[in-house]
Amino acid sequence: MLVRSGVSFDFTFTIRNQGNAAAPATRVRAFLSTDSEITTSDEELDGTSVRALDPGESVEGEASITLRGPLGAVAYLGVCVDPVEGESDVDNNCSAAIRVTVTGSPDLVASVSPDSVLVAPGGSGNSEYAVAVHNQGDAAAPATRVRTFEVGVLGGHDLGRNGGRGVRRAGARPGGVGAGEPPR
Repeated sequence: MLVRSGVSFDFTFTIRNQGNAAAPATRVRAFLSTDSEITTSDEELDGTSVRALDPGESVEGEASITLRGPLGAVAYLGVCVDPVEGESDVDNNCSAAIRVTVTGSPDLVASVSPDSVLVAPGGSGNSEYAVAVHNQGDAAAPATRVRTFEVGVLGGHDLGRNGGRGVRRAGARPGGVGAGEPPR
């Protein structure tokens, strides 16, 4: 399973009472391990209550997990149910592990140059600017769209989104941006 560093994902699990008697309510906890065996001594990530279960009854649960780590880091994810009084077998209270590999995330930042334009009274009001998009994340970004908007006041008149007379919007045309590689 691939997960993005710093991005939350939902982890679903099923708890089943395999015994021959009703099990009282208990707690299930998600763990992160450095090896493929999940135990309660691993790093606890999240926990939730489990209602009482009749023999053979199952219930599904979900935990929202966020993992952070270096690109390519491998860890193991699983759950353990807290034992209940009179439980016939506590050696099966932890799940098998799911191998997770941490991948990067794109982080696009847009900048405009220059960041402001001043037009002197009586001036023509023409301005030019450039938009740059930089991926400062640690994974490639898919192609996306850049949209520019101008908002300002010229001679007491709101230019709004589409500019006004005498204002040339060089570089303000929406356009596509190719996929970007992260910095090296």
